[in-house]
Amino acid sequence: MRNPAIILCLCLFAIMPLSSAAQLPASHEQDIAKIPPIIFEGLHQLGDQKPEDAEKAWFRGSPFEGQSVSGELRSILESCGKYQNFDLVSVQDLTPRLRVIYLALNFEKQPKIVKFVVYKTLDGWILLSRKIDIDEQVFESVGQPGR
Repeated sequence: MRNPAIILCLCLFAIMPLSSAAQLPASHEQDIAKIPPIIFEGLHQLGDQKPEDAEKAWFRGSPFEGQSVSGELRSILESCGKYQNFDLVSVQDLTPRLRVIYLALNFEKQPKIVKFVVYKTLDGWILLSRKIDIDEQVFESVGQPGR
């Protein structure tokens, strides 16, 4: 009788940190919800190791749609390993229709910081620009209040 109780307690203590870590603060969840679907679609393509399709998804509907895709993402995959996931660094609403999103793209060997500038049109969000591996000084100022 004692052994099942001990095992149950140990299981509960092992699971508790996992469940609390899985719960994100409400503000973080709200910021994740501000990421437009086009960004998620591109990240999904990147997760499938399709960098060209990621670029196409990101720029769909924008003035840059259909332009030749640079090999930047392909070379990042070659040097940093497979894309795994992302961490949200910051979401900044500059206006109700203009938003800046900073993500840490996590690859096998190292992360890359990416800055997306998106604009909300009548048809939905479009990507105006994307810059990977932004300057560290700019990145350090992203998390500071008032910026």
